This record gives sequence, structure tokens and C-alpha cells, in this order.
Amino acid sequence: MSLALIVSIILTIVALTQRQQAIAQKNLADQRRAEAERATQVALSRQLAAQSELLRNQHPTFLPRTVLLAAEAMQRFSSIDTYVFLRAGVSLLPRRLAQMEHDGDVRCVAMAIDSRRLTNGERVWDAVTGQEVSRFQFQPDENDQVRAVAFSQDDKFVVTGTGGQFAFLWDAATGQRLKTFRQKRQKSYAALEDVFRHDFSMTVSFSPDGKYLATAGGDIQARVWEVEGQKEVATLPHQNMVRWAAFTGNGQQVLTAGDDGTVRLWEALSGHELTRITHDEEAEQYSEASSNSSGKYIVVGAGRRVSLWESATGRVSRRLVHKTAVADVTFSHDGKLLATCDTTTARVWDVASSALIAPPMIQQEANIGSSLRDKLKSVDFSADGKLLATANGDQTARIWDVTSGNEIVRLPLKGMVDMASFGADGKVFVTTNSGNGPEENIDLWDGPD
Repeated sequence: MSLALIVSIILTIVALTQRQQAIAQKNLADQRRAEAERATQVALSRQLAAQSELLRNQHPTFLPRTVLLAAEAMQRFSSIDTYVFLRAGVSLLPRRLAQMEHDGDVRCVAMAIDSRRLTNGERVWDAVTGQEVSRFQFQPDENDQVRAVAFSQDDKFVVTGTGGQFAFLWDAATGQRLKTFRQKRQKSYAALEDVFRHDFSMTVSFSPDGKYLATAGGDIQARVWEVEGQKEVATLPHQNMVRWAAFTGNGQQVLTAGDDGTVRLWEALSGHELTRITHDEEAEQYSEASSNSSGKYIVVGAGRRVSLWESATGRVSRRLVHKTAVADVTFSHDGKLLATCDTTTARVWDVASSALIAPPMIQQEANIGSSLRDKLKSVDFSADGKLLATANGDQTARIWDVTSGNEIVRLPLKGMVDMASFGADGKVFVTTNSGNGPEENIDLWDGPD
């Protein structure tokens, strides 16, 4: 019996040992399979993350797909690199607040300064909800000619300019027409009205106190109007078509640009010419112009050159050169910074020193600049001057950090983007794009954090 007991114990020990060895071998095999699976998932995660980064740099329309790839990579294996790729993609995704439907092409857009309202010269919308506030009561075919629009400083009134050379004053809240201003063209230009009715451009501008309007377009004179009496108080003549007119910051002067190759500064109410800026022979006839908030400087973009002029003396202060034709120029709200853009590149300059604030902000897509469709269209500062918006012909609007020159937001859109602009409070961002049918939109976006 003792021997049998001993044998039984030994057999039990052997069986237990063999079982433990089998369990250990199974655990080792499971561990190896898990390690192999983990290695597979790590490799696949890295591959997905790399594809996400590659697509994000190739074209903005791939952006949603790049975020999905990065999210899938994170699901398979969480790493710092993958998290960085995912965050970079998510930070560029658009957050649309509202989309406004309208009739016809989007030719112009203006945002109110004290209230958060938006108009395209035909309707007024609430910029927070996208709901229509009012609709202007045009006569038949008049709204097809809207070329320019502006809010008054108190946001109570809207002025629209049309291809027929009318300016209309509207109540922004009700859409009621209050005043009509009609330019009396010189005979040589008036004869062309019926032929080129829809081709004439026009600009409109309120004085800061809302008592006067500046209008230009369709002939060789800009005009200043008294709003209350609907009376023309000054004419501002050029030697060729005047394309643009706007009040300077103090409202006492008007800046005009024309096809005669000059930009001129005038006393608003007397029509007395104060300063004339004439471009050199290399510049194109049509110019982009703006004045800073103090009225001390005037910036003119013509051809590849951007010139900064002293408004008091008419003397050039600095010249800045781009590689291709300048598309837009604008000052920051405090007048201390200047933004310019050419075909592919936006730049921000310090007005006092002419030094670049940040590296050039360049679109990376290979096809940029190959056609008119691909060109940069406009630049616009945020209210605090820390961000710059660009409207791009490559179907994107982008927001850049002014200090670093880094792109921080990219909005892929359908159709060519004509305008990208910040709201006065920085909480709303507006884009307009042109295309065919439903691709012609006005979109409101949540402003960048």
C-alpha cells in the first residue's frame, strides 16, 4: 500500500508538471501571437499615419479623409506621433455655423461692425444663426446689377452700388429703400451704359459719421454725396476710369484709384486734390490701394511692386517687391502692420521698419499659380492683428498665424474662393466662393480659438 501511494504521488506530480509546462507553452505561444499582432497593428498604425500626413500635404480636399486615416491609426495603436497627426488634421477641419442661400452670383459681401450681421447687397442675415433679417425691395432686374455694398458705422443702414451706376440706401432691419443716388455720367461714358450695363463695376463707402457717401465706377469721376439731401457735394476726377473710392479713417478725406495709373487723396467735401501718386512705367494701370487707420500712410500695389507713401507729402516712403503681380493689400486695424499677396504668397510687414514679421505664407500645392483659378485673391487681418486670412483660387480659405507664418486653419470649399474675412469680434469668419449653381455660397464659420 505504501508503495502504491508513493507511485500515485509521483504520477500526480508528473501530471501536474506536464500540465504546467503545457500551460506555460500555451501562454508563451499566446504572448508571441499577441506580440506579433501588436507589431502588425503598430506597423499598420504608422502606415496609416504616414498616409494621413502625405494626403494632408497633397491637397486640401483630402483633409476629411486624412483625419479618418489618423483616427483609424489611433484606434490600432496610440502613439505621440499619431496623436500629433490627428490633432494637426482636426485643427484644420472647418466648423461651419451657417450657409446663406441667395439668388445669382455672389459679387460682394459686407459685415456689420457693432452687430453681427451680414449682407450681400440683396439680403441681410444674422451672422450667428444664418437666418434672414431683411430683403431689399429692388425693382425688376436691379438686383442683378449689385456690385458693391457697405454698412454704416452704426449698422442701421446699408448702401448698395449697381452696374447701372445707382447707389441705394436701405434700412438694414426692414429692407426698406430710403434714398437713391444716380451718377450723371459724362456723355462719352453714358452712351456705353446700355451696352455694358452689367460690366461696369462700382464701389461705395460711408463716412464714419454716416452723413456722406463716396461712390466710384463707370466713368472718370468719383463722387461724394450728402446722404440726407441726396446731394452731390464733390466730384473727384481722373484722366481715365475710376475703379475705387473710399473714405480714410478720419472721414475728412477720400482715396481713389483709377486706370490712369494714379492713386489720389482728396478733401472729401471740397473735392480739392491733396496728393497724387503716379506709378512708374513698369506698373500696371489698375492698382490696389488702402490707407491705414491714422491716414498717415497710403499703400499702393501695382504690378509686382508695393509702395508705401506718406499721405501728407505724396512722397514714397518704402518699396516692397513681389515675384508676381500683387493681388491685394491691406493694413491691420491699428495701422501698424501691412499684408500683401501675389499669385502664391502672402506676406506681413511692419509698417515702421518694412521688415517681414513672419516667413512668407506660401501655398504648397504644385498647381498653384498655373491659372487664374489658382491665384490668391485677398488678405484680411483679424481685429487684434494676430491672424491673417487668405482667399485662394485652389478652393480653400486659410488662416495663418502672423507671428510664425504657420497655417492654423484650412477650409476646403467647392469653387473658387473670392473672399475670406474676419468678423469685427473675431468670433465669426466669412467666406464667399463662386462656381456653378449650388457651389456659389456665402458661408459662416466658427472663428479660430
